[in-house]
Amino acid sequence: MTYPIRMRPSPARSAFLSMASLLPGTLPTGLDETGAVVVHCLDTEQPVAAQMAAEEALLIRALGAEL
Repeated sequence: MTYPIRMRPSPARSAFLSMASLLPGTLPTGLDETGAVVVHCLDTEQPVAAQMAAEEALLIRALGAEL
């Protein structure tokens, strides 16, 4: 699956991708031609994109950044 990441390239974005690799059954593997994160998923029935969006929003909020 692909996830349209909202964070710009930065150390915070790298931290998010590292955190996303800790979500059970997911592994960010790179970016596609549109800049979306390509995620390898073991179970495509799980709401992986929603989980990643929630985690990204929490990290942005924790860092005090705006979307």
